Amino acid sequence: MLTGVLSRAQSKDPVKGVWSGTVNMFGSATPVLINFDPLQQAVGSRRATIDLPKMGLHSVQVDTLMQGPKDDSLRLVVSTLPGSFVGRLSADAQRLTGFLLLAGQRMPLQLQPGKLSWSTPLRPQALRLPLPYREASITFAGGSSGTQLAGTLALPKGRRSVPAVVLVSGSGPHNRHGEQFGHQPFRVLADNLARRGFAVLCYDERGVGASTGRFAPATTTDFAADVAAAVAALRANRRIDAQRIFLIGHSQGSLEVARVAAQDAGVAGIALLSGLAEPLVEVYKARLRAQMAPHLNKSDTTGRADILKTQLVCEAVLTIIAASPNEAAAVAALQQPIPAQGITPEELAYFAPTYMQPTVQDILRQDPRADLRKIRVPVLAVTGALDTDAPAATQLPALKAALPASSSTQLTTVVVPEVTHFLQTIPAGTTLSPYDNPESISPAALSAIGDWLTKQTKQPKSN
Repeated sequence: MLTGVLSRAQSKDPVKGVWSGTVNMFGSATPVLINFDPLQQAVGSRRATIDLPKMGLHSVQVDTLMQGPKDDSLRLVVSTLPGSFVGRLSADAQRLTGFLLLAGQRMPLQLQPGKLSWSTPLRPQALRLPLPYREASITFAGGSSGTQLAGTLALPKGRRSVPAVVLVSGSGPHNRHGEQFGHQPFRVLADNLARRGFAVLCYDERGVGASTGRFAPATTTDFAADVAAAVAALRANRRIDAQRIFLIGHSQGSLEVARVAAQDAGVAGIALLSGLAEPLVEVYKARLRAQMAPHLNKSDTTGRADILKTQLVCEAVLTIIAASPNEAAAVAALQQPIPAQGITPEELAYFAPTYMQPTVQDILRQDPRADLRKIRVPVLAVTGALDTDAPAATQLPALKAALPASSSTQLTTVVVPEVTHFLQTIPAGTTLSPYDNPESISPAALSAIGDWLTKQTKQPKSN
Protein backbone atom coordinates (compact mmCIF):
# COMPACT_ATOMS: atom_id res chain seq x y z
CA MET A 1 0.00 0.00 0.00
CA LEU A 2 1.40 3.41 -0.96
CA THR A 3 0.28 6.06 1.48
CA GLY A 4 1.15 9.71 1.67
CA VAL A 5 0.49 12.59 4.06
CA LEU A 6 0.79 15.96 2.36
CA SER A 7 0.75 19.12 4.54
CA ARG A 8 -1.21 21.93 2.89
CA ALA A 9 -0.93 25.71 2.91
CA GLN A 10 -3.86 27.91 3.87
CA SER A 11 -4.99 28.59 0.28
CA LYS A 12 -7.62 26.27 -1.16
CA ASP A 13 -6.23 23.14 -2.87
CA PRO A 14 -2.66 24.38 -3.51
CA VAL A 15 -1.66 20.86 -4.54
CA LYS A 16 -3.30 20.18 -7.89
CA GLY A 17 -2.34 19.16 -11.36
CA VAL A 18 0.80 17.12 -12.02
CA TRP A 19 3.68 17.37 -9.55
CA SER A 20 6.97 15.64 -10.23
CA GLY A 21 10.43 14.99 -8.84
CA THR A 22 13.15 12.35 -8.86
CA VAL A 23 14.42 9.73 -6.45
CA ASN A 24 17.59 7.64 -6.63
CA MET A 25 16.32 4.10 -7.17
CA PHE A 26 18.56 1.17 -8.08
CA GLY A 27 21.38 3.59 -8.82
CA SER A 28 19.43 5.74 -11.28
CA ALA A 29 17.59 9.07 -11.03
CA THR A 30 13.97 7.92 -11.29
CA PRO A 31 11.11 10.34 -12.12
CA VAL A 32 8.02 10.27 -9.88
CA LEU A 33 4.84 11.97 -11.06
CA ILE A 34 1.62 12.40 -9.07
CA ASN A 35 -1.48 13.79 -10.72
CA PHE A 36 -3.48 15.69 -8.11
CA ASP A 37 -6.19 16.90 -10.50
CA PRO A 38 -8.86 14.85 -8.67
CA LEU A 39 -8.49 17.26 -5.74
CA GLN A 40 -10.51 19.68 -7.84
CA GLN A 41 -13.26 17.08 -7.93
CA ALA A 42 -14.09 15.33 -4.67
CA VAL A 43 -11.79 13.97 -2.01
CA GLY A 44 -11.97 10.19 -2.20
CA SER A 45 -12.82 10.22 -5.92
CA ARG A 46 -10.19 7.47 -6.54
CA ARG A 47 -9.01 9.27 -9.69
CA ALA A 48 -5.55 10.48 -8.67
CA THR A 49 -2.65 8.63 -10.28
CA ILE A 50 1.06 8.05 -9.71
CA ASP A 51 3.67 7.30 -12.39
CA LEU A 52 7.16 5.80 -12.07
CA PRO A 53 7.93 5.57 -15.79
CA LYS A 54 11.43 4.15 -15.41
CA MET A 55 9.88 1.28 -13.45
CA GLY A 56 7.29 0.73 -16.19
CA LEU A 57 4.47 1.93 -13.90
CA HIS A 58 2.08 4.34 -15.57
CA SER A 59 -1.16 5.96 -14.31
CA VAL A 60 -1.42 3.68 -11.28
CA GLN A 61 -4.68 4.57 -9.58
CA VAL A 62 -4.77 6.12 -6.13
CA ASP A 63 -7.38 4.15 -4.22
CA THR A 64 -8.48 6.88 -1.80
CA LEU A 65 -7.87 10.55 -1.04
CA MET A 66 -8.57 11.36 2.60
CA GLN A 67 -8.46 14.81 4.16
CA GLY A 68 -6.84 15.17 7.59
CA PRO A 69 -8.88 15.90 10.71
CA LYS A 70 -7.64 19.51 10.89
CA ASP A 71 -8.10 20.13 7.18
CA ASP A 72 -4.34 20.58 6.84
CA SER A 73 -3.29 17.28 5.26
CA LEU A 74 -4.17 14.81 2.55
CA ARG A 75 -3.59 11.07 2.57
CA LEU A 76 -3.10 9.12 -0.65
CA VAL A 77 -3.51 5.34 -0.69
CA VAL A 78 -2.32 3.18 -3.60
CA SER A 79 -2.70 -0.44 -2.62
CA THR A 80 -0.97 -1.71 -5.77
CA LEU A 81 2.44 -0.39 -4.66
CA PRO A 82 3.70 -1.40 -1.18
CA GLY A 83 5.40 1.69 0.24
CA SER A 84 4.73 5.15 1.62
CA PHE A 85 5.25 8.85 0.96
CA VAL A 86 5.20 11.66 3.49
CA GLY A 87 5.90 15.28 2.58
CA ARG A 88 5.47 18.89 3.70
CA LEU A 89 4.30 21.73 1.48
CA SER A 90 6.45 24.87 1.45
CA ALA A 91 5.01 28.24 2.49
CA ASP A 92 4.83 29.38 -1.14
CA ALA A 93 3.09 26.11 -2.13
CA GLN A 94 5.76 25.40 -4.76
CA ARG A 95 7.62 22.46 -3.16
CA LEU A 96 6.47 19.26 -1.52
CA THR A 97 9.42 17.81 0.38
CA GLY A 98 9.60 14.44 2.09
CA PHE A 99 10.48 10.78 1.66
CA LEU A 100 9.29 7.93 -0.54
CA LEU A 101 9.44 4.44 0.95
CA LEU A 102 9.26 1.91 -1.85
CA ALA A 103 10.94 -1.40 -2.71
CA GLY A 104 12.58 -1.46 0.73
CA GLN A 105 14.27 1.90 0.16
CA ARG A 106 13.69 5.21 1.99
CA MET A 107 14.40 7.88 -0.59
CA PRO A 108 14.31 11.69 -0.27
CA LEU A 109 11.79 13.14 -2.70
CA GLN A 110 10.90 16.73 -3.53
CA LEU A 111 7.93 17.31 -5.81
CA GLN A 112 7.24 20.51 -7.72
CA PRO A 113 4.33 21.55 -9.98
CA GLY A 114 4.80 20.49 -13.60
CA LYS A 115 5.86 17.41 -15.52
CA LEU A 116 9.49 16.39 -15.84
CA SER A 117 10.92 15.50 -19.22
CA TRP A 118 13.44 12.71 -19.69
CA SER A 119 14.85 10.63 -22.50
CA THR A 120 14.93 6.85 -22.69
CA PRO A 121 18.29 5.34 -23.69
CA LEU A 122 18.43 3.35 -26.90
CA ARG A 123 17.16 -0.22 -26.62
CA PRO A 124 19.09 -2.14 -29.32
CA GLN A 125 17.06 -5.31 -28.75
CA ALA A 126 13.94 -3.72 -30.23
CA LEU A 127 12.02 -5.95 -32.64
CA ARG A 128 13.21 -6.43 -36.20
CA LEU A 129 10.46 -5.94 -38.77
CA PRO A 130 8.80 -7.55 -40.57
CA LEU A 131 7.91 -10.21 -38.03
CA PRO A 132 8.07 -13.81 -39.33
CA TYR A 133 5.08 -14.72 -37.11
CA ARG A 134 1.64 -13.35 -36.34
CA GLU A 135 0.59 -11.55 -33.16
CA ALA A 136 -3.03 -11.56 -32.00
CA SER A 137 -4.75 -10.00 -29.02
CA ILE A 138 -6.30 -12.54 -26.70
CA THR A 139 -8.59 -12.42 -23.66
CA PHE A 140 -9.43 -15.26 -21.32
CA ALA A 141 -11.02 -15.81 -17.92
CA GLY A 142 -8.52 -15.42 -15.09
CA GLY A 143 -8.10 -17.58 -12.04
CA SER A 144 -10.62 -15.65 -9.90
CA SER A 145 -14.24 -14.72 -10.44
CA GLY A 146 -14.54 -11.38 -12.20
CA THR A 147 -10.96 -11.44 -13.49
CA GLN A 148 -10.51 -11.21 -17.26
CA LEU A 149 -6.95 -11.37 -18.50
CA ALA A 150 -5.77 -9.72 -21.71
CA GLY A 151 -2.59 -10.50 -23.59
CA THR A 152 -0.80 -11.13 -26.85
CA LEU A 153 -0.35 -14.52 -28.52
CA ALA A 154 2.50 -14.87 -31.01
CA LEU A 155 1.87 -17.69 -33.48
CA PRO A 156 4.17 -19.09 -36.20
CA LYS A 157 2.63 -18.51 -39.62
CA GLY A 158 0.89 -21.36 -41.39
CA ARG A 159 1.68 -24.06 -38.82
CA ARG A 160 -0.59 -26.21 -36.68
CA SER A 161 0.06 -28.13 -33.49
CA VAL A 162 2.95 -25.90 -32.43
CA PRO A 163 4.57 -26.01 -28.98
CA ALA A 164 3.70 -23.06 -26.75
CA VAL A 165 5.15 -21.04 -23.90
CA VAL A 166 3.51 -18.91 -21.20
CA LEU A 167 5.65 -16.07 -19.79
CA VAL A 168 5.07 -15.17 -16.12
CA SER A 169 6.54 -11.98 -14.62
CA GLY A 170 8.01 -11.40 -11.17
CA SER A 171 6.87 -9.32 -8.20
CA GLY A 172 5.06 -6.06 -8.70
CA PRO A 173 2.46 -5.10 -11.31
CA HIS A 174 3.64 -5.85 -14.85
CA ASN A 175 2.07 -5.58 -18.26
CA ARG A 176 2.33 -8.29 -20.90
CA HIS A 177 5.83 -7.17 -21.92
CA GLY A 178 7.19 -7.49 -18.36
CA GLU A 179 7.91 -3.77 -18.57
CA GLN A 180 10.26 -2.38 -15.94
CA PHE A 181 13.11 0.15 -15.85
CA GLY A 182 12.12 1.32 -19.33
CA HIS A 183 12.69 -2.16 -20.76
CA GLN A 184 10.32 -4.77 -22.18
CA PRO A 185 12.23 -8.03 -21.53
CA PHE A 186 9.25 -10.30 -22.24
CA ARG A 187 8.77 -8.61 -25.60
CA VAL A 188 12.35 -9.50 -26.48
CA LEU A 189 12.06 -13.05 -25.10
CA ALA A 190 8.72 -13.68 -26.83
CA ASP A 191 10.16 -12.50 -30.15
CA ASN A 192 13.19 -14.77 -29.76
CA LEU A 193 11.06 -17.82 -29.02
CA ALA A 194 8.46 -17.07 -31.71
CA ARG A 195 11.26 -16.92 -34.30
CA ARG A 196 12.25 -20.42 -33.15
CA GLY A 197 8.76 -21.72 -33.93
CA PHE A 198 7.06 -21.47 -30.52
CA ALA A 199 3.69 -19.91 -29.83
CA VAL A 200 4.17 -17.46 -26.95
CA LEU A 201 1.47 -16.07 -24.65
CA CYS A 202 2.20 -12.93 -22.64
CA TYR A 203 -0.55 -11.26 -20.61
CA ASP A 204 -1.17 -8.21 -18.45
CA GLU A 205 -1.37 -9.19 -14.80
CA ARG A 206 -4.74 -8.83 -13.13
CA GLY A 207 -5.57 -5.16 -12.55
CA VAL A 208 -2.85 -4.06 -14.98
CA GLY A 209 -3.21 -2.75 -18.53
CA ALA A 210 -6.22 -4.28 -20.26
CA SER A 211 -6.76 -7.01 -17.64
CA THR A 212 -9.52 -6.62 -15.08
CA GLY A 213 -9.56 -7.66 -11.42
CA ARG A 214 -7.46 -6.26 -8.57
CA PHE A 215 -3.72 -6.70 -8.25
CA ALA A 216 -3.21 -5.48 -4.67
CA PRO A 217 -5.03 -8.15 -2.63
CA ALA A 218 -3.93 -11.05 -4.85
CA THR A 219 -1.68 -13.74 -3.39
CA THR A 220 0.80 -16.14 -4.94
CA THR A 221 -2.04 -18.67 -5.11
CA ASP A 222 -4.18 -16.18 -7.06
CA PHE A 223 -1.40 -15.42 -9.53
CA ALA A 224 -0.73 -19.14 -9.97
CA ALA A 225 -4.43 -19.61 -10.74
CA ASP A 226 -4.02 -16.99 -13.50
CA VAL A 227 -1.10 -18.97 -14.93
CA ALA A 228 -3.25 -22.10 -14.93
CA ALA A 229 -5.97 -20.12 -16.72
CA ALA A 230 -3.43 -19.11 -19.38
CA VAL A 231 -2.54 -22.78 -19.89
CA ALA A 232 -6.21 -23.64 -20.26
CA ALA A 233 -6.62 -20.89 -22.87
CA LEU A 234 -3.75 -22.32 -24.91
CA ARG A 235 -5.13 -25.86 -24.69
CA ALA A 236 -8.40 -24.57 -26.14
CA ASN A 237 -6.59 -23.20 -29.20
CA ARG A 238 -6.51 -25.69 -32.09
CA ARG A 239 -3.22 -24.27 -33.34
CA ILE A 240 -1.46 -25.29 -30.10
CA ASP A 241 -0.06 -28.72 -29.25
CA ALA A 242 -1.68 -29.22 -25.85
CA GLN A 243 0.99 -31.78 -24.89
CA ARG A 244 3.83 -29.31 -25.37
CA ILE A 245 3.00 -26.26 -23.25
CA PHE A 246 5.89 -24.86 -21.23
CA LEU A 247 5.93 -22.26 -18.45
CA ILE A 248 8.65 -19.65 -17.90
CA GLY A 249 8.61 -17.63 -14.67
CA HIS A 250 10.95 -14.87 -13.51
CA SER A 251 11.74 -14.40 -9.78
CA GLN A 252 8.37 -14.52 -7.97
CA GLY A 253 6.93 -15.89 -11.19
CA SER A 254 9.10 -18.97 -10.60
CA LEU A 255 6.96 -19.74 -7.53
CA GLU A 256 3.79 -19.52 -9.60
CA VAL A 257 4.93 -21.73 -12.48
CA ALA A 258 6.26 -24.31 -10.00
CA ARG A 259 2.88 -24.39 -8.29
CA VAL A 260 1.04 -24.93 -11.56
CA ALA A 261 3.47 -27.66 -12.65
CA ALA A 262 3.04 -29.37 -9.27
CA GLN A 263 -0.73 -29.47 -9.77
CA ASP A 264 -0.95 -30.06 -13.53
CA ALA A 265 0.76 -33.20 -14.83
CA GLY A 266 0.07 -32.11 -18.39
CA VAL A 267 2.54 -29.22 -18.37
CA ALA A 268 5.54 -30.18 -20.54
CA GLY A 269 8.25 -28.37 -18.57
CA ILE A 270 9.14 -25.19 -16.70
CA ALA A 271 11.97 -22.66 -16.82
CA LEU A 272 12.85 -20.75 -13.66
CA LEU A 273 14.61 -17.44 -14.38
CA SER A 274 16.33 -15.96 -11.31
CA GLY A 275 14.31 -18.62 -9.52
CA LEU A 276 13.64 -19.15 -5.83
CA ALA A 277 13.94 -22.50 -4.07
CA GLU A 278 14.41 -21.67 -0.37
CA PRO A 279 11.73 -20.51 2.09
CA LEU A 280 11.24 -16.86 1.19
CA VAL A 281 11.78 -15.66 4.75
CA GLU A 282 15.32 -17.05 4.54
CA VAL A 283 15.84 -15.35 1.18
CA TYR A 284 14.75 -12.01 2.68
CA LYS A 285 17.06 -12.47 5.64
CA ALA A 286 19.98 -13.20 3.34
CA ARG A 287 19.22 -10.05 1.33
CA LEU A 288 19.09 -8.04 4.55
CA ARG A 289 22.50 -9.33 5.66
CA ALA A 290 23.96 -8.54 2.23
CA GLN A 291 22.60 -4.99 2.43
CA MET A 292 24.02 -4.49 5.94
CA ALA A 293 27.47 -5.93 5.22
CA PRO A 294 28.97 -2.84 3.48
CA HIS A 295 27.80 -0.60 6.35
CA LEU A 296 29.29 -2.94 8.94
CA ASN A 297 32.66 -2.80 7.21
CA LYS A 298 32.69 1.00 7.22
CA SER A 299 31.46 1.61 10.77
CA ASP A 300 33.31 1.97 14.07
CA THR A 301 32.56 -0.23 17.08
CA THR A 302 29.54 1.80 18.21
CA GLY A 303 28.17 2.03 14.69
CA ARG A 304 28.54 -1.71 14.12
CA ALA A 305 26.63 -2.44 17.31
CA ASP A 306 23.73 -0.28 16.14
CA ILE A 307 23.71 -1.88 12.68
CA LEU A 308 23.83 -5.39 14.13
CA LYS A 309 20.91 -4.54 16.42
CA THR A 310 18.90 -3.25 13.47
CA GLN A 311 19.66 -6.43 11.55
CA LEU A 312 18.67 -8.56 14.54
CA VAL A 313 15.35 -6.74 14.98
CA CYS A 314 14.51 -6.91 11.26
CA GLU A 315 15.26 -10.64 11.17
CA ALA A 316 13.01 -11.11 14.20
CA VAL A 317 10.21 -9.20 12.43
CA LEU A 318 10.63 -11.38 9.34
CA THR A 319 10.53 -14.57 11.43
CA ILE A 320 7.38 -13.48 13.27
CA ILE A 321 5.49 -12.50 10.11
CA ALA A 322 6.49 -15.69 8.27
CA ALA A 323 5.35 -17.84 11.19
CA SER A 324 2.02 -16.03 11.66
CA PRO A 325 -1.01 -17.46 9.84
CA ASN A 326 -2.54 -14.02 9.23
CA GLU A 327 -2.04 -10.31 9.82
CA ALA A 328 -3.89 -10.24 13.14
CA ALA A 329 -1.66 -12.97 14.55
CA ALA A 330 1.43 -11.15 13.28
CA VAL A 331 0.36 -7.86 14.88
CA ALA A 332 -0.26 -9.62 18.21
CA ALA A 333 3.12 -11.36 18.11
CA LEU A 334 4.92 -8.12 17.23
CA GLN A 335 3.56 -6.54 20.41
CA GLN A 336 5.46 -9.02 22.57
CA PRO A 337 9.12 -8.61 23.60
CA ILE A 338 11.86 -11.11 22.76
CA PRO A 339 13.80 -11.12 26.04
CA ALA A 340 16.42 -13.65 24.93
CA GLN A 341 17.59 -11.25 22.22
CA GLY A 342 16.92 -8.02 24.10
CA ILE A 343 14.31 -6.86 21.59
CA THR A 344 11.46 -4.67 22.82
CA PRO A 345 7.94 -4.36 21.32
CA GLU A 346 8.80 -0.73 20.48
CA GLU A 347 11.74 -1.85 18.32
CA LEU A 348 9.62 -4.46 16.57
CA ALA A 349 6.86 -1.92 15.92
CA TYR A 350 9.33 0.55 14.41
CA PHE A 351 10.61 -1.82 11.73
CA ALA A 352 7.47 -3.93 11.18
CA PRO A 353 5.57 -1.62 8.74
CA THR A 354 8.14 -2.22 5.99
CA TYR A 355 7.14 -5.91 5.92
CA MET A 356 3.45 -5.70 6.91
CA GLN A 357 1.93 -5.03 3.50
CA PRO A 358 -0.31 -7.98 2.51
CA THR A 359 1.73 -8.81 -0.60
CA VAL A 360 4.97 -8.92 1.39
CA GLN A 361 3.38 -11.02 4.13
CA ASP A 362 2.16 -13.49 1.53
CA ILE A 363 5.65 -13.78 0.01
CA LEU A 364 7.32 -14.24 3.41
CA ARG A 365 5.07 -17.24 4.12
CA GLN A 366 5.96 -19.01 0.87
CA ASP A 367 8.09 -22.16 0.86
CA PRO A 368 8.63 -23.23 -2.77
CA ARG A 369 9.99 -26.63 -1.72
CA ALA A 370 6.46 -27.98 -1.15
CA ASP A 371 5.64 -27.47 -4.84
CA LEU A 372 9.08 -28.39 -6.18
CA ARG A 373 8.88 -31.82 -4.54
CA LYS A 374 5.78 -32.62 -6.62
CA ILE A 375 7.19 -31.69 -10.02
CA ARG A 376 7.63 -34.51 -12.53
CA VAL A 377 8.64 -32.58 -15.66
CA PRO A 378 11.96 -31.23 -17.00
CA VAL A 379 13.17 -28.05 -15.28
CA LEU A 380 15.54 -25.35 -16.51
CA ALA A 381 17.06 -22.89 -14.02
CA VAL A 382 18.80 -19.80 -15.44
CA THR A 383 20.48 -17.56 -12.89
CA GLY A 384 22.82 -14.61 -13.29
CA ALA A 385 26.21 -14.84 -11.63
CA LEU A 386 25.64 -11.30 -10.28
CA ASP A 387 22.19 -12.08 -8.88
CA THR A 388 22.15 -10.99 -5.22
CA ASP A 389 18.37 -11.39 -4.78
CA ALA A 390 18.30 -15.09 -5.69
CA PRO A 391 21.97 -16.11 -5.64
CA ALA A 392 22.97 -19.19 -7.60
CA ALA A 393 25.16 -20.33 -4.70
CA THR A 394 22.10 -20.82 -2.46
CA GLN A 395 19.11 -21.25 -4.76
CA LEU A 396 20.48 -23.84 -7.20
CA PRO A 397 21.57 -26.35 -4.50
CA ALA A 398 18.21 -25.85 -2.78
CA LEU A 399 16.42 -26.45 -6.07
CA LYS A 400 18.39 -29.63 -6.74
CA ALA A 401 17.67 -30.91 -3.23
CA ALA A 402 13.94 -30.20 -3.47
CA LEU A 403 13.22 -31.70 -6.89
CA PRO A 404 12.36 -35.40 -6.91
CA ALA A 405 15.07 -37.76 -8.14
CA SER A 406 13.08 -39.19 -11.05
CA SER A 407 14.01 -39.72 -14.67
CA SER A 408 11.22 -37.40 -15.80
CA THR A 409 12.40 -34.52 -13.59
CA GLN A 410 15.60 -33.58 -15.37
CA LEU A 411 17.22 -30.45 -14.00
CA THR A 412 19.35 -28.23 -16.25
CA THR A 413 21.11 -25.32 -14.56
CA VAL A 414 22.79 -22.38 -16.29
CA VAL A 415 24.70 -19.65 -14.43
CA VAL A 416 25.21 -16.76 -16.82
CA PRO A 417 28.40 -14.74 -16.21
CA GLU A 418 28.13 -10.99 -15.52
CA VAL A 419 24.31 -11.13 -15.41
CA THR A 420 22.05 -9.69 -12.68
CA HIS A 421 18.73 -10.68 -11.12
CA PHE A 422 16.97 -8.79 -13.93
CA LEU A 423 18.93 -10.85 -16.48
CA GLN A 424 20.93 -7.87 -17.72
CA THR A 425 24.66 -8.06 -18.44
CA ILE A 426 26.98 -5.82 -16.39
CA PRO A 427 30.46 -6.11 -17.93
CA ALA A 428 33.32 -6.44 -15.45
CA GLY A 429 34.59 -3.08 -14.24
CA THR A 430 31.41 -1.20 -15.12
CA THR A 431 28.37 -0.05 -13.14
CA LEU A 432 25.04 0.35 -14.91
CA SER A 433 21.61 0.83 -13.36
CA PRO A 434 18.82 -1.37 -14.78
CA TYR A 435 17.36 1.68 -16.54
CA ASP A 436 20.62 3.02 -17.97
CA ASN A 437 21.72 -0.41 -19.18
CA PRO A 438 20.82 -0.61 -22.89
CA GLU A 439 20.34 -4.39 -22.68
CA SER A 440 16.83 -5.63 -21.93
CA ILE A 441 17.75 -9.29 -21.46
CA SER A 442 21.06 -11.12 -21.76
CA PRO A 443 21.65 -12.75 -25.18
CA ALA A 444 23.32 -15.65 -23.33
CA ALA A 445 20.17 -16.12 -21.25
CA LEU A 446 18.03 -15.96 -24.38
CA SER A 447 20.15 -18.68 -25.99
CA ALA A 448 20.02 -20.89 -22.91
CA ILE A 449 16.22 -20.66 -22.75
CA GLY A 450 15.66 -21.12 -26.48
CA ASP A 451 18.13 -23.99 -26.81
CA TRP A 452 16.60 -25.85 -23.87
CA LEU A 453 13.07 -25.47 -25.22
CA THR A 454 14.21 -26.57 -28.67
CA LYS A 455 15.85 -29.64 -27.17
CA GLN A 456 12.71 -30.48 -25.19
CA THR A 457 10.56 -30.29 -28.30
CA LYS A 458 13.20 -31.82 -30.59
CA GLN A 459 12.92 -28.99 -33.07
CA PRO A 460 15.81 -28.02 -35.33
CA LYS A 461 17.73 -24.97 -34.18
CA SER A 462 17.04 -21.71 -36.00
CA ASN A 463 19.77 -19.52 -37.41
